[in-house]
Amino acid sequence: MPKSELTVLDLVSTIGGDLHGKQDLVVSKFSSLAKANFGEGAFATKQKNIDEIYSCNASLLVIYKEQPEVNKIIRTRTTRGLATVTYLDPYLFFAQASTLINNFSLDSNTQIDIHPSAIVDKSVVLKKGVQIGPGCVIEPEVKIGEFSKIKALSFIGKKSTIGSKCFLHPRTTVLSNVFVGDNVIFHSGSVVGSEGFGYVLDANDNWVKLPQDGYVRICDNVEIGAN
Repeated sequence: MPKSELTVLDLVSTIGGDLHGKQDLVVSKFSSLAKANFGEGAFATKQKNIDEIYSCNASLLVIYKEQPEVNKIIRTRTTRGLATVTYLDPYLFFAQASTLINNFSLDSNTQIDIHPSAIVDKSVVLKKGVQIGPGCVIEPEVKIGEFSKIKALSFIGKKSTIGSKCFLHPRTTVLSNVFVGDNVIFHSGSVVGSEGFGYVLDANDNWVKLPQDGYVRICDNVEIGAN
């Protein structure tokens, strides 16, 4: 049966760090040190007041390994039934943990969801968890990997491939014969695969357009900004 929640142990097993206290506490998101509650995570920077650290109610608190009073903090939180992780950089742990939590949330729904107003050619291959939003157009022979999200009014041209866990924000355009790897983010208005500006002068000093016969390949873990 698939997991429906991420625990402290899940995060530490993936990211690393030294775990103290309860390992099975669920972490649904990260909040600020002062506002985090049970079921959430928090992290402490070197600038934080020690009193804020002791009063933190987060199920998971990430602190520096060289944090002053580190052993006392761990003992206090363990007594309260909470978890503490010591890590080389709590801010880095927060960044990685937030990504894991967000991706886990995205992966929880394995159903393919196509908005009624989207136009998807019958030859398109969609893997589990794919979502296609309102007004999208997906041309023939496109392949879209697991848990990728295609938001409203986006376009994917024929014979293009979108990898797994990609996120196309509204009004993204991916033209024909484009290959996109896994975990790629396109921000709104981005265009990939359009023609370049290749021209050459002929004998009469007229500009002649060069044919654009290449293709675009985007590797894994790329983020493309908005246009």
